[in-house]
Amino acid sequence: YGFIAFGHSSISYHVSDLENTKKVIQELDQRCDIIIVSFHGGAEGSGAQHVPNEVEKYYGENRGNLIKFTHTAIDAGADVILGHGPHVLRAMELYEGKLICYSLGNFITYGNVSLSGVKGKGAIVQIEVDDITGNFKSGNIVATKQRAPGIAYLDDENYAVELIQTLSKEDFPNSNLLISNKGELTI
Repeated sequence: YGFIAFGHSSISYHVSDLENTKKVIQELDQRCDIIIVSFHGGAEGSGAQHVPNEVEKYYGENRGNLIKFTHTAIDAGADVILGHGPHVLRAMELYEGKLICYSLGNFITYGNVSLSGVKGKGAIVQIEVDDITGNFKSGNIVATKQRAPGIAYLDDENYAVELIQTLSKEDFPNSNLLISNKGELTI
């Protein structure tokens, strides 16, 4: 297993540098069977729940075109992509048999991020992939919520599941990913 992180700052691999994204993932692919990519990107806040197919900006920073970034990463050899950064939940997509989670929302922020509305919701995702191909086999979304000062708890109301279902259908209607009302992820 190889794990690699991307972001939008000058001290990380940048989500907008697609040529370098290809290069570093292809290099890691030579040493690892399964590659997991984490990224911090996209605009932030309750107005940033949808995944646009364009460069997102926040406070004047280039936060990447996350659809181009994730597809480039998978084409280069990534098997699972876990996004965060918008501080809200976003859609999930299957691309070339690989799972992309565009944002799992807030998990633990401990006092430095607003917990109102969608910003206080998050998700844990459990994923099974094929050991040989890295293709998605199945998974499960576990809904979480935060309470002040920013501690995560299980969310019995399953808000994250309902929202990810809706956003995934709206943003990626042609994806083969199925999300049950209980949070089960299947093809």
